[in-house]
Amino acid sequence: MASTCSGPAAAWGSVGHRAAVGRWPGGGGDSVTLLALSSEPAAPEGELRALLERVHGAMVMVMGAEELSAPHGPERLKRELKRCFPLLDALIGGDVVGGAPLPRPFTAPPRPEMEAALLSLGAAARCGLCCIHGSGGRPLAATAPWRALPRSDAALLGALVTSGATTSAAARDLPVFLPHGSPTVPLRLLVLPLVGGLWLLMLCGPQPSLQCAATQLVPHFLGPAVEPLRRCARPPPAPLPPNVMAYLLIDRQHCTSHSGVGPGGSQNSPLPPRRYGAALRRMKALLVERYCPEGGGGAVAPPRLCYAALPTVTACLLLAPPRLLLLLLLPHSAPRRCLWGTAQRALQALGGS
Repeated sequence: MASTCSGPAAAWGSVGHRAAVGRWPGGGGDSVTLLALSSEPAAPEGELRALLERVHGAMVMVMGAEELSAPHGPERLKRELKRCFPLLDALIGGDVVGGAPLPRPFTAPPRPEMEAALLSLGAAARCGLCCIHGSGGRPLAATAPWRALPRSDAALLGALVTSGATTSAAARDLPVFLPHGSPTVPLRLLVLPLVGGLWLLMLCGPQPSLQCAATQLVPHFLGPAVEPLRRCARPPPAPLPPNVMAYLLIDRQHCTSHSGVGPGGSQNSPLPPRRYGAALRRMKALLVERYCPEGGGGAVAPPRLCYAALPTVTACLLLAPPRLLLLLLLPHSAPRRCLWGTAQRALQALGGS
């Protein structure tokens, strides 16, 4: 496994079945050690390792590899780490399964008008790293240098935009480090609001200034592309159905997944929220492996629904070929005739259709 900072590969170890340790070398013989603990004895070690990779990458992006491993006192280190909290919350706060690797390939379809506008803007600003992000941090268009960024670096930048650190509607000028591309030398990340929840991201050096980019470059080069931008800015998705306790959305094509707690999840439910992750994993093993094994099914098969009724919950699996699988935890009393509609609405709310 590649290290997220210079030096040899990160060393991994396990503590029983409930913990994993990640260690990254630092300067002067020091190292950064992170420990991930799970309340589930059978939590897969690979999921905890992926979680540690995300956390370390986020800390390097905000603080830099040298500052992170510098021999500071504990109080100063705690103050510095507070700057990472919004990004860490965005990465792991809502994931009840915890094993989804963050990086994913740049999958936006070609948008020649937007990409031509970005290319012209980047040339005028002497900044080749430009990207337009939509809601949820999904990339809509980017220059070739941005597409060539390490996948994990680009994914963390997208997460940073949607985290609490940048949710303000105002333009921002943020110092960032790239965990793989530039872990010790900071760059400037200009975050410029466009229309309908879209953002322009520019990774640059001392120039251009934030004011120049916001008041001159964006209006001049992206103004003519405002209509295509508006078409890309979809309205906010509908909320999850109220009886969804927890969900797991799997994208097989891109080897990613996302999980979270739904509006039906509460401490008063028959299954405590702390057990949602384990329940989703058990149902995934039961339903996915039985009804949709790896390599099974065809790309043109129609969507299918299957479910399993347990004493405390009902689990239903929506197979949406060729790539999406949605697993839901619902109350045991959920009407069977309503499962199809609930699963379809949940898939739409999660942006899967």
